[in-house]
Amino acid sequence: MTDIEKIMALAKEHYDKGEGDKALPFCHQAADAGNINALRMIGNIYRHGKGVDADIGAAISWYKKAIAAGDNDARYNLACVYGSDEAGEPDFVSSFRLFKECADAGDKDACFFVGHYYYNGMGTEQDYKKAFKWAEKSARTGDADAQYMVGLMYENGEGVRDDSYTAGKWMKKAAEQGHEQAQEWIDETFSGQLKFSTIEQLLLDLADEESATIPLPASEEDLEKCQQELIAKGFPSIPQGYLDFLRKCNGFTWGIWFFGTEPISGYGNYITHEGLVAANEYFAGLEHYDWLHHCLYIGEGCEKMFFYDPEKKLYRTWDYDAGLWDNYETFEAMFRDENDLGEDDAEPRKSMFELLEEAGQGDTEAMHDIGERYLSGESVYDKAIEWYEYAAFLGNADAARDLYMMYINGDGVPKDIEKAVYWDQHLIKHYPTPENQKHLDDHLAQGYGLAPSEYVKRYSGNDEEKALYWAEKAAWAINPSMIVEKIKGMDELPDEDGEGEPEDSDDVETLMEKNFEKPGQELYCEKCKTTNYIYNDMKPPYKCDNCGSLLEKEDELPDSENGEDDEDDSKIGRYFDCIKERILPSIDHEKLDLSYQTDMVYAKEILRRLHEAMVEVYGSDTLDANSGDDGFVLIPGMVRGMSNSEMCLAIFSLDLSSQGEHWETGFITEKGLLTQDKGGFTYYVPYNYYYTANIPCDIHVKFDNLPDELKTVFADYRRITNG
Repeated sequence: MTDIEKIMALAKEHYDKGEGDKALPFCHQAADAGNINALRMIGNIYRHGKGVDADIGAAISWYKKAIAAGDNDARYNLACVYGSDEAGEPDFVSSFRLFKECADAGDKDACFFVGHYYYNGMGTEQDYKKAFKWAEKSARTGDADAQYMVGLMYENGEGVRDDSYTAGKWMKKAAEQGHEQAQEWIDETFSGQLKFSTIEQLLLDLADEESATIPLPASEEDLEKCQQELIAKGFPSIPQGYLDFLRKCNGFTWGIWFFGTEPISGYGNYITHEGLVAANEYFAGLEHYDWLHHCLYIGEGCEKMFFYDPEKKLYRTWDYDAGLWDNYETFEAMFRDENDLGEDDAEPRKSMFELLEEAGQGDTEAMHDIGERYLSGESVYDKAIEWYEYAAFLGNADAARDLYMMYINGDGVPKDIEKAVYWDQHLIKHYPTPENQKHLDDHLAQGYGLAPSEYVKRYSGNDEEKALYWAEKAAWAINPSMIVEKIKGMDELPDEDGEGEPEDSDDVETLMEKNFEKPGQELYCEKCKTTNYIYNDMKPPYKCDNCGSLLEKEDELPDSENGEDDEDDSKIGRYFDCIKERILPSIDHEKLDLSYQTDMVYAKEILRRLHEAMVEVYGSDTLDANSGDDGFVLIPGMVRGMSNSEMCLAIFSLDLSSQGEHWETGFITEKGLLTQDKGGFTYYVPYNYYYTANIPCDIHVKFDNLPDELKTVFADYRRITNG
């Protein structure tokens, strides 16, 4: 223990006894040595009059000194002073500003006050949505006051949907911590209903509760028929606890629809046993839930899905808003949310080293967990987002939702609708709920949702930070495996506190050239201070376009330090190798250009070779989300300029897990395989594109309006016409 620590220990000993007068000399000694805790403690002594006369002016002065030294706790204390009448009339503007600074720095208690101030319009404009955001953030950390506030906002539909069920859940959490108002709300709302189980009593007490749904019991005939149909279709049979519920329906719900039931009050849309069978048939058709297809899907509502897991013999709920699983031994426990066995956290907490090792093997859950660790404690947002993006891009829906919420609300990052919509598009692949689809459609209608390469063009030259961000995402789309390779190559391991520097990001040029052949290089003229672009096929000597001075071209660098190509086991990498090594070198571009203008015979021959190479790599010409690398495929085809009708063979990058979303185009030219932003290559832009593969899931390209000059080119390839 250092001398200053010993001095502060003596100060705290006296402070805890209320002997502020005896603590002050030690505090001043430590404060003179630069100890910020001492500065705050002096402020506390004068504020609360511990062993000295209370002096709020002196307290404020010492708090400000501590704040200037970087003490966030002193900032919180001063916010409390300004928000009360301790110093006279409350200064809510200053109080709100200080609480907001604390909350932004990760202070969980301050989050509640920020929500409280937004809710009441204290020191800032009233804003229920922002109030809910900050209150919920605090409520999830266990703050009872915040839980009560969130419950009220759900009940009244203030800043969030009107949801009595979720209101009750939050009130229950607050009441369990001894929150008196929350307990009063429960007593007044239920009036003892939770003690009753007969449907007659519930009907009597809930006649005026609009959001309550009371299901009709199912007949024995319906239940038997339902069991037979489920088993015949290969689904799990109905467990006994759920059978008993359907047979008796001794309970009620708010906003939850259990399949196999018919509501006799309130509202609901899944009725009789047919709803249970139909729901499981629908669920079985969702590929992104294939890891849950062994379960019986029994209900949904209020941001949750309800299952029975026959392997674990547990009832399970998935809260897709909070991203949490809860487990219950009986249906009754799940129905009433009692005796929760907890989340799926029975395994020991993994170290960051273990998570990084799993992330390096492509485990997106581990990537997401690393991001979560960075948000806990000191809330290192930039690193959390980095790991969330790795996980989300490779298919982790929780990470995609986290990114959407952070960017749409400006939570820890500047608000950015373009980025929010981009990650919302990833989320919709895994959770295509009507609510998710609606807010995505609303944003798409406003012009958001462009491909990363389009954003690169938009921001190149005027906002390099954004151009770099979108160039990275464009590169990921072409070669998703580079994410895992980047993780494997990390030199420093993150520790439990989220410390350690992230590795440097690639610049825009590097990212775009990782998967497309570089058509040339920029040479700088020292004489006239201008930049010249020299294509690979140009012969020396090279002259400046502006002043005519001689330029010296740099030697080509090898693909790796030993001069050998790095191996790439991905299908995208293998197809690129086929194109660059076997097809591009043999193309006669003069003959190809003439073919575009005449009979298309030579162009058709090159397209056939590109198509055969694709089949060789993917094993088929019919492709779906499972064919490529995490849903991404490269396929050959042709573009046709919309303004000039000019045609060009091309390679397309599509995301088949997102209904064939187009990410990038590589044009086959005499200078190599170029993207439209290379060397000013925009001759065909804007364009329509067509390809040889058979992709039934693609909703973007329609072959029923194929131009006449291309019909013979694509006549030999199988496809499903998109109407």
